Amino acid sequence: MSFKRKSSYEEQIIKEKRHEHLRDFFKRTKMGLFGPPKQYKTHPDGGSQAWIVVGGVFIAYGLAFGLLRVFSLLLNPIRAYYGVSSTVAMLAPGLGMLGYSIGGLAGGAVLGIIGYREGSMIFGVVCTLAFFICGLVNSITIVLACIFVALFALGVVYLAAPGIIGRYFLEKKTFANQLSACGVSVMQFALGALLPILVKEYSIRGCFVVIAGIIFNIVAASALYRPTIISSEEDKKIEEENQKLENNEENESAPAVDFSFFSHPAFLLFFFSQGIFFAGYMGCLLLVVPFAESELGVTSSTSAMIVMAMGVAELLFRIPFGWLGDWEKINRTHLLGGTFLALGVIFLGFPMCSNFTFLLVLSALSGIFQGGFGGLSFVVLDDIMVAIGKPGAFMIALGLSTGFNGILGVIAPVTFGSINDAVGNMTLSLWIAAIMVVVSALMTFAIVAFTPKSLSSKFPKIPDPDFSSREEVAFIETKNN
Repeated sequence: MSFKRKSSYEEQIIKEKRHEHLRDFFKRTKMGLFGPPKQYKTHPDGGSQAWIVVGGVFIAYGLAFGLLRVFSLLLNPIRAYYGVSSTVAMLAPGLGMLGYSIGGLAGGAVLGIIGYREGSMIFGVVCTLAFFICGLVNSITIVLACIFVALFALGVVYLAAPGIIGRYFLEKKTFANQLSACGVSVMQFALGALLPILVKEYSIRGCFVVIAGIIFNIVAASALYRPTIISSEEDKKIEEENQKLENNEENESAPAVDFSFFSHPAFLLFFFSQGIFFAGYMGCLLLVVPFAESELGVTSSTSAMIVMAMGVAELLFRIPFGWLGDWEKINRTHLLGGTFLALGVIFLGFPMCSNFTFLLVLSALSGIFQGGFGGLSFVVLDDIMVAIGKPGAFMIALGLSTGFNGILGVIAPVTFGSINDAVGNMTLSLWIAAIMVVVSALMTFAIVAFTPKSLSSKFPKIPDPDFSSREEVAFIETKNN
């Protein structure tokens, strides 16, 4: 089988279109305060600018998700200060997760318009203002509303992190995501130690004001998200446009957004397993500190050691998990399912603890595997989208998954709070949350069985298919050239 090479005229047309794409991109991204986009032939997978971006994500993503990890430390103070029930207090993380879900759902479209850097900076300011207002008012209703707004903003900040990492890393994407996500572990440890002190010294309202100041650091960190122009991607877009013209396909007839991936069983398994896991995981994370205080009788400063121990263990094991995720002999989906299963088994031990020492040890063990799933979830979704032939829909899929996670995230805390009020303790809620994590692990393992063979050598770690169609061979020839 032979293929005709492009004529010099066709090559000139491609160059002109490429320059036109670059000019349009510069017009969209030009800002007086920042340098222009970095230009690369392919993803650099390293270099000074790439690691600077990783540093920015370390701080911004670390603050965004680290705060969520330690929110359990604020539940009893909220309940005591505002005089509300456990169910109402659990509305704080519940509504926060609803805001987080909507932010993640809308974040893909928003970031696509204004960019990862500008979007993360703007919504960092929004989150700062929302927490500052929480510190100025006495109404629990306004506080809950502001927490919703603050977490909505953090949902967008969260979505920008893997997006900008993906602009600089391809082969080392798992490692880069895990390295930047170490910020979550660091912030979890630092905030876990700080929040009980702030509540004791300044009350919950003063604590909200200080949180606002800490969150404002997201703005400065996000300024490091320098956009990129990848020449190989621009060439591929031009090739696709030329192919459509050759086949007499009108762009107007194509759907603006392709949601066909939603009917694929591999994506559906990922979608629902992530949602179930997130609800169970956040349930265990939110309940373990109040459980230690109310059921085991420890003080708030002592119970804070739980999230601190999780943060230290997570920090130590994030990088090894990132290395494993990029190792070609490891199936990333099985690795993700294994971390879910390990977490579920450890969480099953939480309600069986009769003393704080045992609970602290289990919490530290859980931190090992919490360091695994964060960065892995992003790259497993990316693997799935590539395998089913929808790589361009990654951000949409991530937004939908984040949105669903948040919907279950608002239902689960309120449900757990109601169960706690009904039975008078938190043991039953912890059992249910742990079982949900185990179920999500089994669903994750099933993803590989429903994933088709693909051009990706990293997923699902099975032999490449036979390229019988002209389009597949043409793609390989273009890639090799």
